[in-house]
Amino acid sequence: MTMRVLYNKTALCYIEISDFTDIQGIDSNPMYKRYDSVESVIRSIIDEEYQSFLAQPVLSDDEDILTWYATDWIETPKRLLDLSGVERIKYEQIKEQTLSHYQKALNHLSFSDRKILSDALKYSVEDYVYCFDNKVVLAVWGMKLRDSIVKPIGEIVHEFSDSNSFKVTFNLYSGATCVHKNDLEIKRKEGYILTKDDVPKIELNDGYRFVAWNPNPIDYKVIQDVIFGAIYEKEDKYTVIFDAGEHGRLKGSNEIRVLSGKTLSEVDIPLIEPNPTYDFLGWSPYDPIGHTIGDNIVFTAQYQEYKTNQGPEIIPPIDYVNIRFDIGEQGILNGEGFYTKKKNTTINKEEIPSVSAKKGYKFVGWDKDPLNYRLTEDVVFSAKYEKILPWYRRIWAWFWGLKVFWGNLLRWLFYILLFFLLLFLLSLFFRSCHSCSGVHDGNTTTILPIDGTNDDSTNNRNNALPISPHQPLLPLIRDNEGKLPPIIQNPGAPDIIANRLNIYFEDSDVDLNQFVSDFKRVYPEDKYKIIGYDARAFWVQIQIPEEERIQVKNEINSKLNSYNFFVIDESLFEGAFDKSGYVNKKGTDPGWHLKVVNAYDGWQITKGNKDIIVAIIDDGLDLSHELLKDKIVKPYNVFTQTENLTSGEGHGTHVAGIAVGKSNLDIAVSGIAPDCMLMPVQVFNEGICPFSALVNGILYAIHEGADVVNVSIVTPFKGLDILPEKDQIEIINSRFKAEEWAWNKILNIANKKNAILVFAAGNDRVITNLPPEHRTNKSVNVSAVDKKLAITGFSNYGIGSVVSAPGIDIYSSFPINDYSYCDGTSMAAPIVSGAIALMKSLKNDLTVEQITEILICTGKITTDKNIPIIQIDKALQMVKSGTIPERTKKEEFTKVEPPLNREENNETDYDAIRKLIEEYKNKITELEKLLPENQQ
Repeated sequence: MTMRVLYNKTALCYIEISDFTDIQGIDSNPMYKRYDSVESVIRSIIDEEYQSFLAQPVLSDDEDILTWYATDWIETPKRLLDLSGVERIKYEQIKEQTLSHYQKALNHLSFSDRKILSDALKYSVEDYVYCFDNKVVLAVWGMKLRDSIVKPIGEIVHEFSDSNSFKVTFNLYSGATCVHKNDLEIKRKEGYILTKDDVPKIELNDGYRFVAWNPNPIDYKVIQDVIFGAIYEKEDKYTVIFDAGEHGRLKGSNEIRVLSGKTLSEVDIPLIEPNPTYDFLGWSPYDPIGHTIGDNIVFTAQYQEYKTNQGPEIIPPIDYVNIRFDIGEQGILNGEGFYTKKKNTTINKEEIPSVSAKKGYKFVGWDKDPLNYRLTEDVVFSAKYEKILPWYRRIWAWFWGLKVFWGNLLRWLFYILLFFLLLFLLSLFFRSCHSCSGVHDGNTTTILPIDGTNDDSTNNRNNALPISPHQPLLPLIRDNEGKLPPIIQNPGAPDIIANRLNIYFEDSDVDLNQFVSDFKRVYPEDKYKIIGYDARAFWVQIQIPEEERIQVKNEINSKLNSYNFFVIDESLFEGAFDKSGYVNKKGTDPGWHLKVVNAYDGWQITKGNKDIIVAIIDDGLDLSHELLKDKIVKPYNVFTQTENLTSGEGHGTHVAGIAVGKSNLDIAVSGIAPDCMLMPVQVFNEGICPFSALVNGILYAIHEGADVVNVSIVTPFKGLDILPEKDQIEIINSRFKAEEWAWNKILNIANKKNAILVFAAGNDRVITNLPPEHRTNKSVNVSAVDKKLAITGFSNYGIGSVVSAPGIDIYSSFPINDYSYCDGTSMAAPIVSGAIALMKSLKNDLTVEQITEILICTGKITTDKNIPIIQIDKALQMVKSGTIPERTKKEEFTKVEPPLNREENNETDYDAIRKLIEEYKNKITELEKLLPENQQ
């Protein structure tokens, strides 16, 4: 029998196919011919330590013999049933753990993947379980031994002898460590020719340079046990210390290790911030730039004191107070009942929630008037109610009032006569001043009001033309009566607000005020309104009747054909957290993510720079949290256009703490960039984030100087993981092109400002590029890994994902001044945002292309989905060295052409997805009919 050679695998045993029946299949093929499909499912959901459980089947040329291959072993494999004593107990436990892990994984798979894996595990017979190297392998699976076969197991499963294999050992000595320690000792068949793939990957220890292996393993023919030894050259390294002295502080590392003979350059020298009244003069004993290192050396900063009559500007810390509205038990609150504001500010009308009184009560106000209330300390406003009397008691009160009325009637008649006499006297007085009329200019300018000034959707805010180029306007979600707008739910795609449309202009010189006038000329009725605008994004929002949305969307371009624009639905976004419940009450091991990304080593280089600002675009922030309150700059609420934020559901507070929260390592919490500043931007109102709010929030952050913009918010595609990847790719290539075009323009603005946008990949377990905001190649999109460093069961993956970071059991800040574990790509993205902030602290002009390449080149490569996990220390070392890699992907950024608003046969993107889902459901129904239990 001819045996094949498989990389890193060895033939374990073989069977005759004729001895087996009920062979499971995929489509029309037996499962052993579709092992690639089985392996794909396993790699997508099973932890790495258990991925080798199912042996790989290989069919002989005459298709009568099936050989089962297992990963290369050190210990000789033994059947589980042949073991005894402690060894038997040990491998029984490993087998149970492995099977349990596979069973749990089945619950998280789509229908098609679950069927593949469950069929493979249908027959798990102990006779075919082999044990070696602390793992178990099922050698014969997906089939059943025929009942008519009565033979000893050794005549059914034929084992190969291990006598013709030899041990190949790689000895690293003390100069390096191995990336994968199991690669240091492998087994290869007699006559096998070693290749570069057999040589382990190593990481050199400090002070060593790898020279060669002795003997050279490449093209070495294995005929006996062999040892290859690593040869190194010792490299002399010296310590260079920078001492800031008493009159200043360093911005950068105070100590570096360099090779002998290295000439110091400007990038190696930390910056000095002198104390007030001191000037930095230079370094002693001499200028380090251009100095060649041949020994350990200390450079000390030199200063000169100067006199000043004016002390340094003292910027007082921003204090915040908590505001709470207590409605008691007699009412229902409509709006935010708790938020924080700057101390010594006042409460405006939009920040006062409305109250709906319960039956039998009437809301009459608050115990103290919150409008324009000056906030000097934490305050609680308590609702006051009047009890509404039953009808019979009101009638009795009316009769009693009649009695009182007649008693007081004469007195009131006397008062009325006096009042009319006073009016008569006043009229005589003012008549004498009739000639003193005021003078005014008749050439006043009339300002045309924006539609919706009195409309519920804008909450009666006084909006007016001309449109301000600097002050955008967004409508609130609820109207004055607390009602939500009509929302269309789209299975497998984002929901949309049915009576709003976004208009984006292609030309940057468009006159928005003229467009508003032209819009009202074409759509003069009151049911068509302009309710929002942002001149920076060349965007306006219109409100139309819900039932006319498709009609208006298809006709508005032709009716206003002097403008170049396209129309986008007001889709709804959601936080990129695990939808099974992002707050993880069973979380363990706080701070584990800091170790995985090598944050501690990175902090030896820099902890950030107060000049670097990270914007968190999210649902709000606990402004009083101990990790965040001293770091906040330019907070913004896109709906109220003020600095007043709510704490939302805690999502934004948690994300902000991960990115830039202050360090409190006593409880294992710290932001990745603890010395950088925070710009919180709230884009959720009533728990809803529309497309226009997200775009407005991102643009605010870009124009207000954010260096890094974290967006842990994503377009949802719930349920589309049931579609094969080829169908998902078809959606990417053909659908949501208007949104993709808009995001391309937004990312162009960010690139011009050198603001780096970091997106959470999303938690729908689909291809990352399905959400159109991920398709531009101009952002850093982040998938999530678990504690096994494998892509989590919920994370989006594949095309569009740039890097990955931990996204499970992340411990960080939470309202109010609390902490919590959370799961989701929402948590992975701010880890990367913090890392980029550290990189820009060293070199602020890094572009998104350069940052992407550094993170990829220095990341830890895993076999799972091939998305590198960021390694902060290595990324910072590369930035500090000044060695910026070229792009590994040579293609240019995709140029997205402006889409047409009208689609063929009026089929929308949402219609297309519904059709795909329906087709796939029909396929599943047909497949289910073929199952044995459904056969008549």
